[in-house]
Amino acid sequence: MQKNGIWLACKYLRLSIEDGDKTESESIVNQAVMIDNYMKQVSDITIIETFKDDGFSGTDFNRPGFVSMMECIEKKEINCIIVKDLSRFGREHIDVDRYIQKVFPTMGVRFIAINDNYDSLTANMTDTHLVLPVKSFVNDTYCRQTSQKIRSHLEAKRGIGQYVGSYVVYGYKKSAQDKNEIEIDPVAAMHVSEIFEWKRSGLNNQQIADRLNDAGVMAPADYKRSMGIHFKSSFQTHLSSKWSAMAVGRILKNPIYCGDLEQGKSRRVNYKVKIQREVPKEQWVVAKNHHDAIINRDIFEQVQLLNQRDTRIAPGEEKLYLFGGLLFCGDCGRNMVRRTNTYKGQKKVFYICTTYNRHAGCSRHSIKEEELISIVQNGLELYRQMTDAIRESVEFIKSNQFDMQQFIQNDDVLLGLHRELDKYYKLMHSLSGSLAKGILNKQDYKMLHDKYQERIGEIEADIDHQETYIADLLDHKFMCGQWAEQFLEKPDFGELDRDTLIHYIEKIIVYEDKRIEIVYRFQDELSAAARLAKNIRQEAVV
Repeated sequence: MQKNGIWLACKYLRLSIEDGDKTESESIVNQAVMIDNYMKQVSDITIIETFKDDGFSGTDFNRPGFVSMMECIEKKEINCIIVKDLSRFGREHIDVDRYIQKVFPTMGVRFIAINDNYDSLTANMTDTHLVLPVKSFVNDTYCRQTSQKIRSHLEAKRGIGQYVGSYVVYGYKKSAQDKNEIEIDPVAAMHVSEIFEWKRSGLNNQQIADRLNDAGVMAPADYKRSMGIHFKSSFQTHLSSKWSAMAVGRILKNPIYCGDLEQGKSRRVNYKVKIQREVPKEQWVVAKNHHDAIINRDIFEQVQLLNQRDTRIAPGEEKLYLFGGLLFCGDCGRNMVRRTNTYKGQKKVFYICTTYNRHAGCSRHSIKEEELISIVQNGLELYRQMTDAIRESVEFIKSNQFDMQQFIQNDDVLLGLHRELDKYYKLMHSLSGSLAKGILNKQDYKMLHDKYQERIGEIEADIDHQETYIADLLDHKFMCGQWAEQFLEKPDFGELDRDTLIHYIEKIIVYEDKRIEIVYRFQDELSAAARLAKNIRQEAVV
């Protein structure tokens, strides 16, 4: 196999922190130096090539350097491989043994592992089939244990809210003081804010991507590289990337932008297989309000509602129509579709049920756009008046030093819950007498006792929840929030725009009899606050 008695050899060098390699002692340079020193002691080998895999795990043989080396061997350009030790060649003992015991002997390849004192040219059967496989198995075991330690370490970090990702999403960067903390990147964050605002204004994801590309805004992958980050992504297919509808969609759906950190969403099958498997959502590690938000939570939630709805832009239009994604049929529940016709030179705009429009059933549910605008304007104004009255009542209770706890206990819903609780306590206490009188046997007694006890627990939980809920409302956590502030400061609803609609309205339901139901955002909270305001005014009169 050798040329003129000389073996044509290559150095093979590999390093992977993932395998637990120590950076100093296992460095690529250190491996090369050791092989060079070995070469000074031999005369029948010449090095003609060097292959290296820096950052590739030894459990996977699909490494660029290793693949290139095997191609040279198949071309008979090389017939000898020299490594510092067996672990540099690989840590997956089954494949390591296969190469050394079968593949290389068949191909006439000499294999040398310096630190393991192994040379296939002089090794006996014991070395090749017993000693070396044991060392290979030890390397494999070490890799498995290291992988388990790394996984446990990362899980512990996630559990205490530390960021463990290799890269940070567009809009954030790792803190210079602590790599496990993230902070806002002002330049990228500005574009993230624009993306959310454009979505709310009626642009679809592709239009947002086009606008960013036209403005010359670097796509996330290119931006990271411009910041000196060695970034690789499976989403990028070209050397220079462009904004796409998919990239915009990922940003619009990611709760990291409103301050929430979600980690542990996928994991590798095991230390030998790099394939990632999705983890069930209930097993994710979620930290609410973990870091500074780029997007206000209220705006983020509005955009999530828009993402869930059919908000396709009509052909020839640049933005969504005013009520796009907000109108629904009161009978079949489908979206309403916008239609126009021209009568005596005047354009008329109206909405009808999508199901009816497709001749798939239901009924017309027609309503003119101008009528709808007027109804919504009046509804928003009444809603604001109610909000203002609630605000005055809350301010009144603050300024007059009401007994807050006593006031909460007098809430109508709480009073009803306490009455129900008393009823079940009485029912449970009556069971003992019924058992003593023979009205109930022991089996029926236990069944009813457990049933009443369970219901009592549910009611007590409802009472705790309601008390906390009311206290939060009165403590301005709802009524003094950004939503209410903007609502009360708006001078009028004389001209509706899309921003106003998605800010205050969740959906509008149209019934066949022309009846309109407006479902406002925070409607449950506002209804509860209105009930409290009524109680406040009644108590003030007393």
